[in-house]
Amino acid sequence: MEVYHERFGPGLVTAVEPEAGDIKVTVDFVQAGVRTFYAGLVGGKLSPM
Repeated sequence: MEVYHERFGPGLVTAVEPEAGDIKVTVDFVQAGVRTFYAGLVGGKLSPM
């Protein structure tokens, strides 16, 4: 799934895993490289393209 982050720009979701009552999302961004977020904390900063 392609996504857009307000700070890191466009990227591709490479993994989605449940962890500690939340969901860990790993994204490979075009310019920022691989970043991992918790869905509960990323809020409206990450959206589908």
